[in-house]
Amino acid sequence: MEDRTKKVLVSTVIGFILVISTFGVIFYGTGDSVETYKYKDKIFVKAAYGWAVSLNGAKVVIETDPRELDNIEVPEINIAQLNSAQKVYLSVNPNDDGLARTVAAFNTYIRPYVTTLWIPACSVDDEKCSNAPLKGCGDASITIRVIEFKEDNETKISYKNNCLLVQGKEPELTRYTDRIILKMLGL
Repeated sequence: MEDRTKKVLVSTVIGFILVISTFGVIFYGTGDSVETYKYKDKIFVKAAYGWAVSLNGAKVVIETDPRELDNIEVPEINIAQLNSAQKVYLSVNPNDDGLARTVAAFNTYIRPYVTTLWIPACSVDDEKCSNAPLKGCGDASITIRVIEFKEDNETKISYKNNCLLVQGKEPELTRYTDRIILKMLGL
């Protein structure tokens, strides 16, 4: 083999090992004893940024210790209900600064399973939403589902008239969002 080809091959292999090692540390820590917890027949592993579990063939990482989720009431809603609509709007108020992390987590773990049209929307008329439709729970129907995230003093999740409303403030909002993600993914 030519020297240049050997160098490229060795560099590629070393780069691949570094990337794989980085992901291993992110998801599984440094190799010290790993904390695990069995929650509803699934094994959760303490990861650098929360708790990791394999669901439906995909890795899901929630921030909340699963032991803290049992007392959170969530409505009966699942992915099939979202897929039965023609459109699903994920709606937020762009001025609710405390929602970004929870909305991103919900979008990351639920969106891949929704086969119908998924549309980002705004719940209020605002200049930041000039290119997004204005949708709220009042716009939900049999053919249109709305998922609305909202900052509020009361933390709760409700599903009424084809609208999933996730509301609250941090840190409770993260716990509730983690719970609805697991519920919608079958836990």
